[in-house]
Amino acid sequence: MRALAALGFRFDSSFNGAWRDHGCDISLDPGDLGIREHEGIHEVPVSGLMDRVGHFRPAQLCAMSEEEMRDALDHSAASGAIQFSAFSHSFELLSRDRAVPNGLAIARMEALCRAVVGDPRVTVRRLCDAPGPAASAPHPRRGTQAAPHLAPHDRARRRLCRP
Repeated sequence: MRALAALGFRFDSSFNGAWRDHGCDISLDPGDLGIREHEGIHEVPVSGLMDRVGHFRPAQLCAMSEEEMRDALDHSAASGAIQFSAFSHSFELLSRDRAVPNGLAIARMEALCRAVVGDPRVTVRRLCDAPGPAASAPHPRRGTQAAPHLAPHDRARRRLCRP
C-alpha cells in the first residue's frame, strides 16, 4: 500500500477481511469495513456478510448469489452504513477459456445495479468524488450484527457523504 501511495494512487481495495490471517498481511481490523486511511492511501475494504459464526464472505460477484448481494445491500442501507463496496476480479467476467463473457457474473452485476437503482436509500458515488477519511476522524465502531455485517460510521462522515 505504501508503494501505491508513492505512485500517486489515492484509493485501494486490497483488503478483504475474509483473507486476514489467511494470506492477507494487511494490518487492518477485519471487523471494521469502513473506508479509512492506511499507509498513506484510502483503503476501501470489500463489504460482505457473515454467512456463519466467525466466517465473513466478501461481496464479490462470484462469491454471493443475487439474493445474498441484494440482502447485504439492504442491510447496509438499513443500518446506516455509508458504503457498500462490491467487487469482481477482472478474470471473473470471462469464461475460463477467456473466449466469452461470463453470463453469471454479468447477470449478478445487472441484478446488483437494479437493486441499487431501485432503493431510494442508496446513492452511487465515484470514489474520486467521495471525500476520504479524515486522519483525525473517530474510528468507526465495529458492527455487531449477526447477519450481513457492515460497520456503522460516525454522523459527521454521513453528512459528508450523503446528499
